[in-house]
This record gives sequence, structure tokens and C-alpha cells, in this order.
Amino acid sequence: MNSNQTPEVSDLEFPPYLGVQEVSKILRLSDETVKRYIREGHIKASLLPGSNRYRVLESDLRAYLEASGLPIHPDPDQPTEPTR
Repeated sequence: MNSNQTPEVSDLEFPPYLGVQEVSKILRLSDETVKRYIREGHIKASLLPGSNRYRVLESDLRAYLEASGLPIHPDPDQPTEPTR
């Protein structure tokens, strides 16, 4: 993949599980939106016992990305380009 191509889901590397903040950074959504997507069943996640924290498996995030058709950002730390 060259730097001008949009990466495929299979090109991305994630840790085996991610917290809400990590998922929101990857998807460029707010934490609250990610939590809502989890509650509504759009993103599969597990609730940690005795807490209100979710964990999303890498495979479940990949499945969501493939099914959603959302644009994939190669580097979530980079700002998005303004649209004209």
C-alpha cells in the first residue's frame, strides 16, 4: 500500500482488545457515540465484571469496520483533511 491509498481493514494492526477511548480514536467518533453503538449492538463488546468499562476484541472491531462501510483512517493520530 502506498501513502495515497486508503488501507484495507486487513492492513490495520490493533491490540487484541481495545477500550472505548481507543475505538473512538480509530473510528474518529466520540466516546459517547462508541458507547451508544455498543449498547445498541452495532459494535460487539464485553463489559468488564464489576465495572462500567467495555472491551472490544480486535476481530469485532474489524467486523464492524467491514460491515459499516466507514472510511478507514491509516493513522488515527493525524487530523482529518477539511472537505471543500
